[in-house]
Amino acid sequence: MPDESQDAPTQRFEFRPDDPDLAGEGPFREAGGDAASRLPSRYVVEAEIGHGGMGTVYRVRDRILRRRIAVKVLHVSLAANEESRDRFIEEAQVASQLQHPNIVPVYDVGLDGADAHPYFTMRLVDGQTLTEILARRAREGSPSLVRLLQVFLDVCRAVHYAHVKGVLHRDLKPDNVMVGPFGEVYVMDWGVAKLVGSAAEGVSTREKDRKESGVVSSRSISGEATWDGVVVGTPAFMPPEQAEGDMGSLGPWSDVYALGAILYKVLTLRAPYTGDTASEILRRVQAEAPTPPREVRHDVPRDLEAICLKAMAREPQDRYPGPDALAEDIQRWFEGVQVRARPVSLLERAGRWAHRRRYPLSVGVVLGLVVILAMPGFLRRRLALLRPQVVVVGVEPGSVAEEIGLVGGDVILRYGDREVESVNELAAAIHGAEASGAASVRLVLRRDTALLERDVRPGRLGIRTMNVRLYLKEK
Repeated sequence: MPDESQDAPTQRFEFRPDDPDLAGEGPFREAGGDAASRLPSRYVVEAEIGHGGMGTVYRVRDRILRRRIAVKVLHVSLAANEESRDRFIEEAQVASQLQHPNIVPVYDVGLDGADAHPYFTMRLVDGQTLTEILARRAREGSPSLVRLLQVFLDVCRAVHYAHVKGVLHRDLKPDNVMVGPFGEVYVMDWGVAKLVGSAAEGVSTREKDRKESGVVSSRSISGEATWDGVVVGTPAFMPPEQAEGDMGSLGPWSDVYALGAILYKVLTLRAPYTGDTASEILRRVQAEAPTPPREVRHDVPRDLEAICLKAMAREPQDRYPGPDALAEDIQRWFEGVQVRARPVSLLERAGRWAHRRRYPLSVGVVLGLVVILAMPGFLRRRLALLRPQVVVVGVEPGSVAEEIGLVGGDVILRYGDREVESVNELAAAIHGAEASGAASVRLVLRRDTALLERDVRPGRLGIRTMNVRLYLKEK
């Protein structure tokens, strides 16, 4: 069947009661079974896309608006139960007032007359649940942990928004997180949500003041209490206080625990608690701390393990105060700074500092190596300048010095195999060569930066010199 929401041109639509397409005679009218058959004729049921304890979700085509949407219909077996009907309508009322990019918007609710079968319509979300995505990661190694943590951050932001509005989800789990084909993330199924007033206890005063209003429902207005002593939610992902049926003690910290349990499965690809029956899992949740993630998978980063275990602390006061604080610590891990869940040593802190600044440090190391390699030659040149030297100041006309080409500024470094350190030493060397009958004395000179050699016959050299030590003239 072609997708009319994509292909049909925009046109003015006139409602005609005798239009067969609006009279419920389409080929898919009975596709959803008994509950779906009770929907108004404007909705053509195409397929069942999910079901839970309260109702079934169908993909339908809206004949009037010519688009595909999702419809959740209360189970037929629960339709006559007033408590079930009220809870179902409350889910629609709560979800419709949570206007956030990561929460599926509710369009309308069907509640016409005492005998009407309740349903509500909402955006059709294409994609996979987080459970399906984690199963794919277990098989194929993708998506990456970083991408999954980005999804998790979106979930935290949506739950924090709900808390600011005074709503606890109470059934957070991977099955209730949907990820669309373009990266959209949605927190689903608010069927067991709890309203805790105009703003959730534990939310900052600044956020209470900033929000426009809390979420209300027919049940909250009538003052109906929640069911203490009754366990609601999914055992493997619920906090100990919820597993004990103590609904009055639930708060933002309870959803934080469930978020930590989701993070646990993201890190380890398994639920924090397992068992053959729901009762066994509930017993373990009440009595045991979860196995540390690194004992399940050794490649789990230590900081993420610490964040997960803090969120899943047994005592509510030991957990993060809200989803925003949990998300902030995940963001700190992304940025490579110290997370609040785990103190680190000075050495590890230095290593993280170096990692965050690895590119400037790499340049610094290269420059440092260049300096170290150049240092010996530089020091040799400096030490050569600091040694005592004999500098030619002038040359007497007709002298041996003029004959061999000495000029003012030449530095006499060596004679024979010895370094020249004073004028007297040079004179004594030349005199000694003359006395011994040597034909010449070999001198090594520095003129500017060039080294020169000259053979000088014994006799009066005929130069005026000065001794230089540290660039000071010696007497």
